[in-house]
Order: sequence, then structure tokens, then C-alpha cells
Amino acid sequence: MNKKITVLKKLDAVIGPLAITLVKTLFNPGIKDYGPPSSFLFIRPGGIGDAVLLIPALKELKKAFPKARIDLLCEKRNHEIFELCPEIDSIFLYDSLTGLTSAIGGRYDVVIDSEQWYRLSAVIAYLTRAPIRIGFSTNDRRKLFSAALIYKEDEHEIYNFFRLISPLVPDLTFNEETAFISIPSELSNRIKPHIIKASSKKLVAIFPGGSVPEKRWPPERFR
Repeated sequence: MNKKITVLKKLDAVIGPLAITLVKTLFNPGIKDYGPPSSFLFIRPGGIGDAVLLIPALKELKKAFPKARIDLLCEKRNHEIFELCPEIDSIFLYDSLTGLTSAIGGRYDVVIDSEQWYRLSAVIAYLTRAPIRIGFSTNDRRKLFSAALIYKEDEHEIYNFFRLISPLVPDLTFNEETAFISIPSELSNRIKPHIIKASSKKLVAIFPGGSVPEKRWPPERFR
């Protein structure tokens, strides 16, 4: 397992419950009465895989609230994938003090924490003092959300992420045959020289790896 991930998990297990208790005691997000939300912050720490699978939810939210601002708090290791998502207005880095403080002080109507397990991202969502805070109820992180939703491990992640926006955008559907990321031509042109031998054919790229063993598709299933 990646050493960074191992350390983060241990820190979250030790510090997370204490941080939840402290912020619940010291901070009160308050309640705001308003019309349709005009500003959203998504929190997406982690790797590229979950970042890609969050994009359909971002697109559906933008369709429902076309005039709303959508910002994103993510990590340095996954932020480039969100640059391919035109629905996002600003990207802040989770692992940067400047990015973190900018997101916490952003005064959002809605904060959606798409992290599945870590508690510290829920703490950050709470510290924004957004009146609507949505996240998964996988552990005591549920105490920090105004809407804590079930996470299903046997369901595709796209549908778990859809569940996070379902309180605001009901009756969601997803066309599994439609691509939801567009690759800019300048990026395609940078890639083509590396695959020039196969450039006349249709290509399918498969990445079988994963930062943790439980996310790796086993070789026998590839066969």
C-alpha cells in the first residue's frame, strides 16, 4: 500500500474522531433561509479514478443549476483530471494551505464531500459553515453533515456520487454508453506520437492498477 495513504489512514483514525468532537463543540454553521443554491463546493481527495467518476455528478448538477458557481477542492495528484471538466469554475488544492483556506472561507450555499471514509474531509466541510453539507454516512463523519447519505459498496461509484446530489437533483439517470470526458485536441496531439504505430486504429486504454489492493481488478477477471 502507498505509504502516504497508510499514514493518512492512521492519522484519520486517531485524529478524526477528536476533530469531529471539537468542531461540533466549537463551531455552529447556522441555518440560512434562501432560494435555489447559487454556489457549490465539492470535496474530492484521493486518486484519479474517483475523480473521473465524480464528473457525471458535476455535469448533472450544472444542468440543474446552470447559473450556479461550482468550485472543487481536490489533491495535487488528481486535480488535472478536473481541468477537463468545464462545469468547474475554480479548483483548490486540498494539500495546499492556500487552497484549503480559500475553500473553507468561500461562503458556499452547499458543500458536498464525496470522500467515502476519511473523517477529516467531513471536518473541512463543516468548517465552511455552509448551511447545506452533504456526505456519506460511513462512520461518525455523519455527525457533521446536514444530509448524511448511505454509501453502497456493491454499487458502481458513479451511482454513489449521484446519491450525493439526489437531495438537490432528484430522478437522475446516466447513459453508460455516452462519454463524459472530452479530450482536447492539443492533449491528443501530445499523446499520438507515443502510440503512432496504433494511431490508425481505435484504441482502448485500460489501467489495471490501484493505490490499494481492494481497488485492483484481479488478473483472472481480465482473462
